[in-house]
Amino acid sequence: MNELQILEEFTSAVAAPFPAVRVEARDALLATIRSTTPVRRPLAMPLQRIGLAVGVAAVVVVSAIAIGALVDGTPGVVERAQAAIDPRGRVLHVIARVEGADGSISVGESWVRPDETGRTISRTGEPASDCLAGPEALRCYDPVRNVIDVYRYNPEAVEAGRRYADLPGFRVDQPESIHRAFGSGYARLVAESEMGGKPVYEFQLAIPFIAEDGTATPQFDDATSPILYIDRETYYPVAETFPDAGSTTYYEAYEFLPNDASSARFLELDTKPGVRVVVHPVGEGPQE
Repeated sequence: MNELQILEEFTSAVAAPFPAVRVEARDALLATIRSTTPVRRPLAMPLQRIGLAVGVAAVVVVSAIAIGALVDGTPGVVERAQAAIDPRGRVLHVIARVEGADGSISVGESWVRPDETGRTISRTGEPASDCLAGPEALRCYDPVRNVIDVYRYNPEAVEAGRRYADLPGFRVDQPESIHRAFGSGYARLVAESEMGGKPVYEFQLAIPFIAEDGTATPQFDDATSPILYIDRETYYPVAETFPDAGSTTYYEAYEFLPNDASSARFLELDTKPGVRVVVHPVGEGPQE
């Protein structure tokens, strides 16, 4: 089951948000809907997840590393990549373009704090959708209505999903996730190539297989495991392909910002005077 199927199961059970919000909320809500995944099924990592969406995805973001098993025998690639993508308490800033198998294109931008709260803007469509993901709810601003819609997470689903919170994987709504994956046997270096004219390392990303006792092991499958492309100079993600979905996410920006006042302005909704706040029942949103 991939992340799109998980999302479809969730949205079929509750009233659907309007399109822009559904897109922007996808990754932020994924943590709460993972509880619908059968325990013995492999867990598919999100596209990127806040965003990217939250619908663009998210957004926003996913890894078995054979330590030292390098394509050209050069030592240190894994270690250098893991060090480069360590957030070290910083804010992760991502601009991602998702190209679907059907030719569709969606673009989103996200800023995520170390505690995994953050903001995502969908750059696809007008007006842009702007959302803040918090620990208990997703707050999305609709400039046409001048309203902040508050979508509260289902507490039971959030609690059930905590068992998956520390699984290795690449998620843009979890800055620590890719660093953790690179040190946990969930990414393996498979090739060196080029992506968009940049020399890259190709890493195949594992899907966690959850046993009945709750333990997780990496599972690699050419038909479902994403390929993550890492810049050979900066060691930052450049792109990610999803063979089962036939889609590709391109990271037009991937950087870490200081978690201080200089980044605070990016983590606030840009609202107009007189904005209203509408709090929706748990699991419900405005009708399309």
